[in-house]
Amino acid sequence: WEDIVDIRLTHLLDQKFISIFLKNEDDYLSQMNFLQRNAYKANLKMGFPLVNITLNTSGKNPKLVLNEIENKFGHYYKEKNNS
Repeated sequence: WEDIVDIRLTHLLDQKFISIFLKNEDDYLSQMNFLQRNAYKANLKMGFPLVNITLNTSGKNPKLVLNEIENKFGHYYKEKNNS
């Protein structure tokens, strides 16, 4: 949680994602193999963060899931970023 800068909803076409913005994405990219790294870099070039969670097939409402994440874990990343 200490690596998270922000969590928000993003959209692409008809899909909604819970996008997680990390402090230093390069640290995570360096741990990936070549194919993974290139796939994630493509997402970054399109303006998406490294971590995106889709709930399309889960039947869950992304806004409600995001609210639950913020209620339970928001203090880990929101307090740091408002200091």
